[in-house]
Amino acid sequence: MSGVKELGYVVYEVSSTTEWENFGVELLGMQLGERTHDGFTLRTDEKAHRWIITEGPADDLVASGYEVSDAVALEALVAKVREAGIEVVEGDAGLAAARKVERIFVTTDPMGNRVELVTGLADAATPFESAKLLGGFVTGAGGAGHQVLLAHGVSREDYLGFYIDLLGFKVSDTIVEELAPGIVADLIFLHCNGRHHTVAFGDMPSPKKTHHFMVEVPDIRDVGAAYDRCMDARQPFEMTLGMHPNDHMFSFYVFTPSSNFAGNIEALAEHFHVYAVDMPGWGESDAATVEQLDHVDTAIRFLDALSIDKAAFVGNSMGGQTSLRLATEYPDRISHLVTMGPPVGRMPTLFGAGDGPSEGLKVLIEAYRDAGPENMRRLVEIMVYDKARFATPELCKARSDAALARPEHLRNYVDGLPKGAPLPKWVDPALLPAIQVPTLLIHGRDDRVVSYETSLHLLANIPDSRLVLLNHCGHWAMIEHADEFNRLVIDFVANN
Repeated sequence: MSGVKELGYVVYEVSSTTEWENFGVELLGMQLGERTHDGFTLRTDEKAHRWIITEGPADDLVASGYEVSDAVALEALVAKVREAGIEVVEGDAGLAAARKVERIFVTTDPMGNRVELVTGLADAATPFESAKLLGGFVTGAGGAGHQVLLAHGVSREDYLGFYIDLLGFKVSDTIVEELAPGIVADLIFLHCNGRHHTVAFGDMPSPKKTHHFMVEVPDIRDVGAAYDRCMDARQPFEMTLGMHPNDHMFSFYVFTPSSNFAGNIEALAEHFHVYAVDMPGWGESDAATVEQLDHVDTAIRFLDALSIDKAAFVGNSMGGQTSLRLATEYPDRISHLVTMGPPVGRMPTLFGAGDGPSEGLKVLIEAYRDAGPENMRRLVEIMVYDKARFATPELCKARSDAALARPEHLRNYVDGLPKGAPLPKWVDPALLPAIQVPTLLIHGRDDRVVSYETSLHLLANIPDSRLVLLNHCGHWAMIEHADEFNRLVIDFVANN
C-alpha cells in the first residue's frame, strides 16, 4: 500500500495555550502529553500525541500529519507526489523528533495547507489515561479522527487530484445542504481506512483553514458528559446534540478557544452568557448591500429570536456606534453599554483628522478595495500600537484570507461608500444625553482610526458614563489589552 493509511496528528497554532490546555484536557477529556518550548501536546490513545499545540497568532490549523504504513510505502508516495510536479522536502532529524516519527516529508496541498507525510508515529512511554472519560477515544486503524478543511475557491478537481490521485484517498459520499438563505455547504468526504471519512472539503464562508476536527468516543455517556462540561464552562456551541446523516455520529459542535474574539469570549462567559454576532455584510453572515444595512434592527431581531428582553451590548468601532444608536432608540432593550473606539460622525477635534476620513479609515478603505496581504499588513499595523506583537505575517495573512473568503462583503462595502456604507444610519448626537444605562467607554490613546476625543465627547454627554483611556493601545483595545479589557467589562457589568 503506497498511499496514506490514517491521519496521525494535527498541529494547531493558538494564541492562548492556557485556554487550549483547559479545553482539551478538562472539557474534552484528552491527556496532556508533554510540554514543549512553545506549547504542549495532547494524547487520545497510546500514541505519543494526536494534537500538537504551539503558541502563535494564527489560531488555526498549521499542519496535518498523515501516516504511511512503512518506509518503502513512504518513499513510493513521495516519489509519486514529486512526479506530479509538487515539491516535497524531507524534514530533518529535529522535526522528526518533535513529531515523534521515524521519517517525515513536508509538502503542501492545493489550498496551501501544510501536509506532513510520516511513518513510525511513536507510542508514549505510559498508557493513555483520561481523568474525564469512561471509555477512552476511538482511534486505532481509523487514526486520530476526521477533519473538515476549507477549499477557499480552489476547484474540487484540483484538490481531489492531490488527495485521491496522489495520496490515495477514496470518495465516501457528498452532502449539499443550505445552511442559511444563500449559504450552501457543498461537502465531499474522503476515506483512507475503515473510518467513514478522514478528511472532507467544502467551500463554506470561513477565513480559517479548518472548519472542525472530530474526536470519537465509544460510550454515548461520554458525549453527554462532555456536552455538560462545555455547557457548565459556558463554552460557545455551533451546533447542539444531533446525528450526522452520513457517518451517523451522535455529536455536538463546540467552538475552540481560537474562535473569533478568542481573547475575550471565554473570560466573559465564565460570568455571563455571551453571543458574538456577525452583522449582515460582515464575517460569516449573509452579504448585504448598503440599502439593506440596519445593524440596530438586526440586533433587535436577534434578541427577539432568542427571547432576550434586554442585554449588555459591547461594541468595537462600528459595533460601538451600533450600540450607541440602539441605546437611544431602544432604551428598554439594553442593560449596559460598553464601547471601544466608536465613531459618532463628523465633529470638531483637536487631534483627529479635520479634512475627511482619519488616517486609519483611509488605509481600511484601501484594504477593502484590495485585500491582499500587503494592504492587510498596513491595515493591521495601523489598528494596533504594538506592531511587533500583533502585526505578524501570520496574522496579516489570516486577516487577508478572512477578507478574501467573502469577496461579496468587500464589493458591497466599496460600492456602498458613496451611499454611506458601512453605516448609513448613525446615532443622533442630540440624543446622547438621553442614554440612561450604565456606560463604560474604553479607548486607546494611540487609536489612529477613531480619535480618543470621540470618547471624551461621549463622556461629556452620557450621564452615567466612565472612560478608561489606555496608553500604548490602538483601535483594538480588546485584543491589545485583552486581560485588562476582560477585567474591566466583568467588573462593570457585574457591579453596575
